[in-house]
Amino acid sequence: MWGGYYLHSTVDGLLPLPSGVPGAARFIECSVGSMKLQDARLIEKGGPIYSIWCHSVGTVVIKDAANTTLASVAGGTPGSVTNCYLVDNSTQAGTWKLVTSTASPGSPEIILTDEFTFELAAGTNLGVNIRTLCDQEGYAGINPVRVNVFVGPQGSATVGAVGGYGVISTGSPPQQGGPAMNTGGFPAGSIIILTVLENGYISGRGGNGGIGQPITGGTSGSPSYGSITPANNGSDGLYVRTNTVLYNYGRVQGGGGGGAGGGANGAVSGPGGGGGAGHKVSFSGVQGSYPSNSGFSGGGRGGHGYLNAAGIGGGVGNGSPAGTGGTGGDPGQAGGDSSGLSGGFGQPGYAIRVDSGVSLTKVVAGNIDGLEGVL
Repeated sequence: MWGGYYLHSTVDGLLPLPSGVPGAARFIECSVGSMKLQDARLIEKGGPIYSIWCHSVGTVVIKDAANTTLASVAGGTPGSVTNCYLVDNSTQAGTWKLVTSTASPGSPEIILTDEFTFELAAGTNLGVNIRTLCDQEGYAGINPVRVNVFVGPQGSATVGAVGGYGVISTGSPPQQGGPAMNTGGFPAGSIIILTVLENGYISGRGGNGGIGQPITGGTSGSPSYGSITPANNGSDGLYVRTNTVLYNYGRVQGGGGGGAGGGANGAVSGPGGGGGAGHKVSFSGVQGSYPSNSGFSGGGRGGHGYLNAAGIGGGVGNGSPAGTGGTGGDPGQAGGDSSGLSGGFGQPGYAIRVDSGVSLTKVVAGNIDGLEGVL
C-alpha cells in the first residue's frame, strides 16, 4: 500500500489525501478514536482509496467529510481491515462503500519508490521547483518517486498562488521571469500528482508595461524624440518535465503581456503601459523622460498588474494630452496597444509547456488561461 499513516486515539482525525497512484491505496493504521475521510471532490472514484487497519481493543468510528458516521469498526487481534471505495465524488461527502474483513498478517514487501507530499497553501510561493522540494526533504535522486502536490488552501476562501519570479534579460522584449512551477526531472517510473484546489492558482508573472516615448531635447515648440522601450512578455505558468497527472479545480495560467508605452505628443512625453496580469505583481511602465526646466511635461504612468487584474495604461485616469499607454494583458493574453504608436506590447506566457517524451494527463482540466506548448 502506498503511503502508510498512523492515527492514534484522535477525535475526527482527518485522513491525508490518497497518493493518487492508479490502483494504489493509502494504508491507515489506527487504534481507538474516530476519523474523517477526505473531501470526495478531490479524489478520483474507485479504490480501495483507503485501507484502514484497526488492531487495538476498542472501536474505531469512520465518518465522511460531512461528519456522517459510515461505520463503527471493532479492533482486537489481529484486528480488522476496512477497505473504503469511492462510488461518487460530486459532493464533499461523496458516496462511499466500506467493506470490513478480518485482518490477515503477511510478509512485508520492500517497494523501491519514494513518496513525498507538499501543500502550497496561502502565501507567496514563487518559482516552485518540485524536484528541489524533494531534494530538500532528503531525496537521494536514485529511486522513482510519487509526489503529491496541492496548490491552494483547503476549505478556505483565501487565495493560494504559485507565481513567476525575477526578470530574464534575453529576448526582445525579454520575458518577465521564470515559470511559476517547474516539476523538475526525476528517474524513470516517477509520477507527480498535481492538484490545484479551488482558489488555487499556478500563474505566470505578468510582463512589465512599456516605457513611454522620451523627449531627448529641443524646445517645447520643436522637441526631439527618442525610442519607446517595449513592454515585457509574460512568463509561463507550468513546466512539465516528469509524467504528471493534473486535477485542476482552480486555474493554471500564463502571465499577461505588458501594455505598450505611448508616443509623445508635442512637449509631453509618452505615457507608460500597464503591467500584465499574473502573480506576483508586474510593474507599470513609466512616462517617457524629458529635459527639466525646458517647458516639457510627462505623460501618465501606467498601473501595476496583479493576479487576475491587468494594469491600466498611463493617461487613462489623468487626462494626459499625450494619449494613453496600452493596458496590460489579462492572464494568457497579449498586452494592449497605445493610442499614439502601434506595437511595443508584450506577448503572453504559456499556461503549460510539456517536455518532449513526457506525458501530462488531465483528469480534471479545469480553467487553463493561455496557450499550451512544448519545451
